[in-house]
Amino acid sequence: MLNPRSLNKTASCDVASNICQALLPGSTKVIAILAIYHDLSVGLACRGVGGLLGMATPEADKEKREREFSELMDKQAQAGLH
Repeated sequence: MLNPRSLNKTASCDVASNICQALLPGSTKVIAILAIYHDLSVGLACRGVGGLLGMATPEADKEKREREFSELMDKQAQAGLH
């Protein structure tokens, strides 16, 4: 007898495989499904790491951008006076 909990775990697999079966012939289905799961797993991990690295020093980046912007505005203001 099938366990309803095991059916819920495979629901996302079925969606991806159904889409690929409808669109792709033969062995390309397997490759497409593997590519989808690879993209999801690696992409989510990379986005998570990037988000953590981005949060490491947000104030330092903000201060640097503001300082560079102020310097640029001062240079433009001085160039406009001459």
